[in-house]
Amino acid sequence: TAPTKRVNRLEMGNAVAREAQPVVQRLISRWLLRSRLEVALAGLDGSGKSALARALAAEPPLAAAPSLKPTIGLVVQRVQHSGLDLSLWDLGGRQRFRFDWARHVSGCDALLFLIDVSDRDRLAEARQALHMLLDDPRLRGLPLLVVASKCDTLQPRDRAELERLGWAPLSRLLNLDCVTEQSWSVLGVSATDGLNLPALTRWLVLRAHSGRPPREGALGEGA
Repeated sequence: TAPTKRVNRLEMGNAVAREAQPVVQRLISRWLLRSRLEVALAGLDGSGKSALARALAAEPPLAAAPSLKPTIGLVVQRVQHSGLDLSLWDLGGRQRFRFDWARHVSGCDALLFLIDVSDRDRLAEARQALHMLLDDPRLRGLPLLVVASKCDTLQPRDRAELERLGWAPLSRLLNLDCVTEQSWSVLGVSATDGLNLPALTRWLVLRAHSGRPPREGALGEGA
């Protein structure tokens, strides 16, 4: 039947893309059923959402661009990145805008939640904002990537250790083990120097193209 063919096609694409080179991932992305991905970028103000959107749009890095002003409300930008057709929903991170996050995110294919790893003083606030967003039932099953943003500001040795541990210390600080209604992953990214942008693209190909799982059951994956 048609649904079975769709599932098998996605499974085949994902299996090949896991170890594929970027050029192959682009071909797989075009082969899969969805031609465009709606991706929400959420996080506190100053967490690097607009800088990441610029990086995905192949615009000059933040260090070479004029200072970015905080996003007011919502900015939607359509970009082409590594063969992916992306609509990026850059959500304002100030407190007065956070109550509208779920309404915008619920219509997207994936959620990137950015955590500024250089600002430990706001980690508790970021954790609260993340869980308030994920508590909305409309987001059940939505693929979640927690982006450890501005990881270029960390000492290379510290960053290497966090990557070796799969960012487990950050996961614990954010209580990600309590997230059972979304599949989630953590990735260190720097929009300034492009660190791990290819890995982020790979995640989008593997996760967001797979779509949301059936409503019954929870995923609770920390991969």
